Amino acid sequence: MEAVELVEAATGVAKLSFAERVRQGERSALREVYERNHQRLYRFALAMTGSADMAADALQETFVALVRNPGQYDPERGSVEAFLYGILRNRLRQLRRERRDL
Repeated sequence: MEAVELVEAATGVAKLSFAERVRQGERSALREVYERNHQRLYRFALAMTGSADMAADALQETFVALVRNPGQYDPERGSVEAFLYGILRNRLRQLRRERRDL
């Protein structure tokens, strides 16, 4: 019997997967997502922009988007990491367009 099944059998409550905890906006899961991913995402943003300030802003906006609307994340479509890279990539594109239009 798996650990999740044992917990459910003992308590009568199913333990949520990490992805579902993120989707429901559980604070500890969101914190863990940040701790696991912020450095890699920042390096990606920095490589894409060449600007530490722009990379930091885009990274912050990425995590704010997840915290404000965690239900947008769909574990059926991929990992939370891939979801974050998608948000970040789109934000970086938007920032570059805005910068170009100035």
